[in-house]
Amino acid sequence: MDKLDGHSELQPVGLEKPQIEFRTGWFQRIHRRLGTYMEHAWELSASIRRLHADVLVMRGEEKHSNHSLSSLYVGHYDNFAFMNNLLYKNFVVDERPTKVPVVSVGKSLERYRDKVDLFILDLEFLFCNWYRNADFLSVPQWVRQKFIIPNTWNGVLEKFRKNTKKTDLRKIRKYKFSYRLSRNERDFNVFYESLYVPYLRRRFGDEVIIEPKWKVLRQCRKGELMQIVRSGEVVCAGLLHKSGDRLAYVWVGVPGDIDEDMFQGAFSALYYFSILYGYNSGCREIDFLGSRPLLNDGVFRYKRKWGTFVERSPIPRGDILLNPIRLTEGVKSFFAHNYFVSRNGDAMCANVFYVKEELDGDVLAGFVSEHGTPGIEEMRVYCFKGFTHEAGSWAGAQKPRIRLIDVSRIESTEARVFRL
Repeated sequence: MDKLDGHSELQPVGLEKPQIEFRTGWFQRIHRRLGTYMEHAWELSASIRRLHADVLVMRGEEKHSNHSLSSLYVGHYDNFAFMNNLLYKNFVVDERPTKVPVVSVGKSLERYRDKVDLFILDLEFLFCNWYRNADFLSVPQWVRQKFIIPNTWNGVLEKFRKNTKKTDLRKIRKYKFSYRLSRNERDFNVFYESLYVPYLRRRFGDEVIIEPKWKVLRQCRKGELMQIVRSGEVVCAGLLHKSGDRLAYVWVGVPGDIDEDMFQGAFSALYYFSILYGYNSGCREIDFLGSRPLLNDGVFRYKRKWGTFVERSPIPRGDILLNPIRLTEGVKSFFAHNYFVSRNGDAMCANVFYVKEELDGDVLAGFVSEHGTPGIEEMRVYCFKGFTHEAGSWAGAQKPRIRLIDVSRIESTEARVFRL
């Protein structure tokens, strides 16, 4: 049992998780199904309501290499800031937005095929499925990360990665964090104004989506705030909803003036105590909700280090469709620095572009050890300079499946890498 500075109140109730029988009534089951149907209906109606899309041609310096990169964006800007922050250090719009009927997007793709390096389609559920084909990497807008709570506390600790025990638990000891739960209306207001809004602005910048206060307060009243406390001061908080044997994050927040080390430690405490609370409550799982679909994204990696697995979001959003038209240096660098999670039917796949040198077995094994994620059913490694026989043999013996794809023979002027 992990000892957090000797504070017994911060320990699990026992070495074995309490066995609590959770019953779901007929009203709850119907309400849950209605919610699912409403999500599908809303996404389908969005496809019908938004029958025209903007078409932009952009050009700029790729974020990591400074090589030139041109792209065609088609959509309604739902993921525009997210993608551009991955693509460009700076960019200009060569052709201003023009509205085209969504059913005519294919004509725009043909028109610009010889003028840009990369296609980006950011369309709603219905039309995303219409244009999806083997040329495109189908990237979900969000993926879910969940933690399945073992029946013993030792089982919980074994799910944490080694650096979690060394760094995150050490910070909880260092700052002597504790937690408390609140359903106080005043605390809800303080959470929104002083923690939730400052955190989102700090974390997401121009990608930020801030929910209106009335909506956040309404959700707060359905759950409870977990407040992380140090010397009587709240340094972090998360809104939790508990339904049966499932505990779910909704929103988190930290003060805007918190220093970086305290910031990291407060989040460590929030994750640890949420898992502890779920364990003590006899819950089966904790849903840490949405993350952007990148194996090397900071939020994704942080959730993974606590032992989460990944699954596709149940909300039927359209995917982000990516198609490299030419393998320019800018395109190679973009994919080499973004390890996208993609959808292959119902399966979740990881896509890694290795551009440094011929891939050998040791490098591949180290990469899989660092980035392997439960829930990913296949890892595709696109090798721009080929791979050794040793790497191929090692990959063939692994589960989940690792597929090595030799891209070295593709002409840069005719890139159809996702058909391989």
